[in-house]
Amino acid sequence: MARKGRNIYKRRDGRWEGRKLYPKEYERKGYISFYGHTYKEVKEKMDNYRFAPVGSGRQSEMTVREMIRIWFCDNQSKWKDSTKYRYQFLFVRYIQPEWGEMACKELQNKLFLEFANTHGDLSESYLKDIFGIIIRSCRYMNTMYGAHFPQLQVVRKNHQYAREAQKSDCPISRKNMQCLERYLLIHLEDDTCVGILIAMYTGLRIGELCALRWEDLDLEQGVLYVRTTLQRVGRLENGGQTEIQISTPKSFSSQRKIPLPDILVSCLQGRAHAGEEFVVKGRYKAYAEPRTLQYRFQAILKNCGLEPFHFHMLRHHFASTCLMQGFDFKSLSELLGHSNIQTTLNIYVHSDDARKKALMSRFSLAE
Repeated sequence: MARKGRNIYKRRDGRWEGRKLYPKEYERKGYISFYGHTYKEVKEKMDNYRFAPVGSGRQSEMTVREMIRIWFCDNQSKWKDSTKYRYQFLFVRYIQPEWGEMACKELQNKLFLEFANTHGDLSESYLKDIFGIIIRSCRYMNTMYGAHFPQLQVVRKNHQYAREAQKSDCPISRKNMQCLERYLLIHLEDDTCVGILIAMYTGLRIGELCALRWEDLDLEQGVLYVRTTLQRVGRLENGGQTEIQISTPKSFSSQRKIPLPDILVSCLQGRAHAGEEFVVKGRYKAYAEPRTLQYRFQAILKNCGLEPFHFHMLRHHFASTCLMQGFDFKSLSELLGHSNIQTTLNIYVHSDDARKKALMSRFSLAE
């Protein structure tokens, strides 16, 4: 019989969860949840946790470390394991050494700019994630605990570069993509080629493709169901060791149904073999993990005589092709599994001089 006690119990998913009620002096009711793989792990987390006072007199002294700890503990039950690990890693690696013992009231946007300028090796996306943790923590404390911490913004090193980087144009020429497509069609006996072809025609993320099972493909109806994603997740509490997880996609919108083009349906007919579960198989496992699939993809590009590019560019190429062929933004957003249409607009919808000139050449005031 599973051990229980101290508000600790075993969940249906196999993890242990412990709950610690807020002290009476807190105006907020409810509890904080603690998760772990064993009863002992959860018990230690609960014993080591200390509620940080959030009274008006304490707010002026609260450090960034304390603030982020409250935000993390209050919200971690809503996040996927990969998200929690990333937040923990960024906090330990960058936030704690730089601002951990600083009083929250001393935070300023110029501190972000100084950090960005002195860490030129970090990408804009990486900086956005680091600053975002602090910004969201401040907003959470202001909203939930009535704090009066600074209203901060994400600061970028180069605004013009950031705007250009946000617009993800696909640098892969149509000729090169056609060359890759021909290679894949010739080698359909290779499950990796089948998987890459599916990604080219549907815009699947690499983790979604690795988790794709043959049962997710309804070839009679001509649709593909995205139900799971596969990724390697690290755990700081295990010394940074990683493990494979197959879980639901990154958001509710990512769980979607994608109609398949007729040409792809005809290519997939009869490809599934008896006993095979995953579309793309591993060498020693039933599935191939993203890192392995990326290596195989680079080998295929080399066989095609193409310059290497990241697997995710297939998704960009799919989106760009859809827009060129007149897809409306709402439909494209749902096909890509974006949480809202604004994400699609920010990433893919942009123009260049040639497109503007072509559009203006058709412009007329006459009806």
